Amino acid sequence: GLHRVGVADVRLARHDAAAETLGTSREELVEWVRGSLLTDYQKRLPEELFPQFLASYRERLFDRVPDERPFFFPFKRILAWAARPVETPGLSGGKPRRGTG
Repeated sequence: GLHRVGVADVRLARHDAAAETLGTSREELVEWVRGSLLTDYQKRLPEELFPQFLASYRERLFDRVPDERPFFFPFKRILAWAARPVETPGLSGGKPRRGTG
C-alpha cells in the first residue's frame, strides 16, 4: 500500500457515508464515477479499450440504477492523511513531514 511509495505516517481521520444529489440524468452519475473511481481503470487499460469498458460499465449501471431526477447517490468514503519522511542529505530515514510549509 502506501508504505511502498514512501508514506511513513498514516492516520485514519474518518470513515463515513456521504451522498451527492445529481440533477440531470444517470449519465451524470457515470461522469461523476469516471472522475473518481474509474480514473484508475483508465490508467491501467490500453487507451483503445477504455471506451468499450466505459460503455459496458454504463450499460450495466443503467440496468441497476433507476432513471430518476434528481438522483440521490449515497457512497462510503474514507478521509485520511499521510506523510512522507523528510529527506535529509547524509542521513538515512527522516521525520514525517507535517504539511507543505
